[in-house]
Amino acid sequence: MRGLGQVVGDRQVVSHDRATDLLRRFFWALNEESGAVPYGMPEAIGEILALRSELQEVFLPMLC
Repeated sequence: MRGLGQVVGDRQVVSHDRATDLLRRFFWALNEESGAVPYGMPEAIGEILALRSELQEVFLPMLC
């Protein structure tokens, strides 16, 4: 999970829009309707939000 956080945390590699889209996809995977097995998704979301503080206002309440 830390590797994912490091990559997404680099604003030159992953744009704001792409990071937002990735988080939306991770939250969808947590939804029962997705049919996914979301092992590690909350941890991945947490790693991204720890390094991309501008996304915390929108996504952190959903994670908590």
